[in-house]
Amino acid sequence: MGLNPFFGGTYLSPQSGSAIYFDCVTKEQVIRDAEVTEFPVEQGANISDHYRVKLNEVKLEVFVSQEPIDLTAHAEGQGFYGAQTLNLPQYPNANGTLSTIAKAVVNPVGTISSAIGGLLDPRENPVIMQGVLQWAAPFDSLTSLLTALDAIRAQAGLVDVITKSWTYSGMVITEVTTDRDKETGTGTRMTIAFRKLAIVNTQQVAAPPIPALPKDTPPVPKGAQQPQDPGQMQSLASAGLTSLKSIFGGP
Repeated sequence: MGLNPFFGGTYLSPQSGSAIYFDCVTKEQVIRDAEVTEFPVEQGANISDHYRVKLNEVKLEVFVSQEPIDLTAHAEGQGFYGAQTLNLPQYPNANGTLSTIAKAVVNPVGTISSAIGGLLDPRENPVIMQGVLQWAAPFDSLTSLLTALDAIRAQAGLVDVITKSWTYSGMVITEVTTDRDKETGTGTRMTIAFRKLAIVNTQQVAAPPIPALPKDTPPVPKGAQQPQDPGQMQSLASAGLTSLKSIFGGP
């Protein structure tokens, strides 16, 4: 998880947790899409009713290495720059050796021992110190990165994808793909896809009370109810029965 200063420093900033860096971001892809109706639109109609802007999508192709070149790449490994003495091979004194060999050519008998001594006499090399990126403890870059991404996905956490040109806030991880082959060595190619999550704020309000009728309001009369004549009701029933017999037959 390292910062690549040569690619603008693209990294992830989860809304809960520490930032996530990569060794190298090889490609950034941003999709700003929209959906348009396929049906004809009447001239003069509100075009916005037939055009809908979709949520942004971001896809990063990164490389995760077990040999980081940047201190920020693996903060969990407690990396530091420390001075280290370079173990350089010692070389013979070239000037002294050449002059001794030249004398040996003129007087091979008297200077042969001097020539051999010049070849075997190393000069005093200077001590060279160099700042080297070192780690106090072993680490596994891929395991650390996948653990961090899985924790965000398990909690449905929101992530800000910060690039050199734009900050895409409120994104969720939709895809994590790892790819290893003979060319990656101990490293891993990884593709991480994000999509914007639309969040709205809701508010609860109290419903207005139902108005109550005043206590002194007289009840509304339903109207006069006329009593029914039993004979008339029986005549209507007999007439209906006679009609049914004439249609379907029967005694």
